[in-house]
Amino acid sequence: MFDSLRRCVMWSCVCLAALATSCGGGGGGGAASGDGGQWKLVLMRHGSSVVVPVDAMNVYLSEDEFSPEQFAIQGSNVALLGAFPPGMKVGYGENWNVLMGKTLIVAPEGMTADGSGESFIRLADGERASVLSGTVMFEKVTGENPGQDGDITLSGRVVLVVRGSGGTENLIGTIAVHGVTWG
Repeated sequence: MFDSLRRCVMWSCVCLAALATSCGGGGGGGAASGDGGQWKLVLMRHGSSVVVPVDAMNVYLSEDEFSPEQFAIQGSNVALLGAFPPGMKVGYGENWNVLMGKTLIVAPEGMTADGSGESFIRLADGERASVLSGTVMFEKVTGENPGQDGDITLSGRVVLVVRGSGGTENLIGTIAVHGVTWG
């Protein structure tokens, strides 16, 4: 099981690097950039773009230097959960730049505002697929107003390994999401 998860994460990293290279790697622009109504995931599936709106990347802060900050990229049809690597903290000062160019690991389970939860995505056909693993790499942060009603937007690349009724699939795409801290 652990070897399988490690292979999925490694494959995600390889796909993320390939996507960044093939798309010029810059800026996180394109279909998933913007703010407000533009916060979304745009994933390639079976040769077509699948757009999944996202509400926010909620970062649950930790004052303890040994406890990682948790993140939840959420919308009504998606939850991508994980924790930042040791020593990486957005913090109360909302230093979003610490995330730029860093690979964040999406885990099958993690923390949400309601407690613990499961990473999932509802695909265009309405099927709810479990997220087995994935990576997110932010390349750009825009906006000036922090908070739930602010305009902080993180843009970058995403690779997900999902399992639905048709088996396991690799989804590659872009993300633009509203960054919000809680704590």
